[in-house]
Amino acid sequence: MVVYFLLCLYNTLIMSFEEYIFWSRNWSSAWAVACFIALGVFTIWFRPGWRRFFTMLAAILGIYVVFGSPLNHLLEFGLHSMAMIQHVVIIMLVPLLLWIAFKGEYIPKQSEVAVKRNFVLLAWFAGTSSMWIAHFLSAAKISAETGLVICGISASSSSFAVQIPNSLLLGVVLIAGIFFLTPVFSRNPKHQIRPLSAVIYLFTACVSCSLLGLWVAFSAGASQAVHAAPLLTTIRNPIPMTLVQDQELAGMIMWVPGCVMYVATSVYIALTWLEETKHEKIISEKEVIQNRK
Repeated sequence: MVVYFLLCLYNTLIMSFEEYIFWSRNWSSAWAVACFIALGVFTIWFRPGWRRFFTMLAAILGIYVVFGSPLNHLLEFGLHSMAMIQHVVIIMLVPLLLWIAFKGEYIPKQSEVAVKRNFVLLAWFAGTSSMWIAHFLSAAKISAETGLVICGISASSSSFAVQIPNSLLLGVVLIAGIFFLTPVFSRNPKHQIRPLSAVIYLFTACVSCSLLGLWVAFSAGASQAVHAAPLLTTIRNPIPMTLVQDQELAGMIMWVPGCVMYVATSVYIALTWLEETKHEKIISEKEVIQNRK
């Protein structure tokens, strides 16, 4: 009887990370079915090649990790770093994969049609502001639900942030992330900016997410309430860490991986543009030689 009681106590109070990951309750079968159907519809409707198929598969896996995996439940323990992983994946990685899956490889703009500056600014502010807004709302939600001070934010249980479903917040920022990349990957000449402008566009977004990451990381060390907090938040937490460690990790996740993705995309666009320019130059030189003959 005592042994049985101790086993029950272990299962209810103490849980290792491995046990948490492999616990079926933390995996959403509904989201798995929805993602499988979405991949099937994409494959049947668009009949993509292998590259686009696996790109869409990666995007759908990213969506499932954010919405249906145990990562989503780790927020219950007050882990703000897990929220940052969700934001980086759903705002930066998934929209990029979706654009490539639907439109194929990046094609530099050839048309001389001018792009409306207001449209580009709107897309840029939608993408960059969604990162900041998602961070503050997530911090407020975690603070209200756990009673902890997250990045200097202390919210009560009656805060409006608690009323916002996390899935709704992530869905909105996913749409904002897709809209943010429209001036870069759109095939519509009225919407697509030139390669050099695209590089600057993405680099400035990198600066924005770096500032957010730095602010989150360094605000953890400056707060006395953070240092006074115990391990997050109960003994059941499968990833025990202090509030300082959690917030520093959250800042590093937004700062480094987030910025790297935008920089890598900028480099890819620049290399594609240079290769295209070189190819056009070779063709024009051949045409000149043929005309001389």
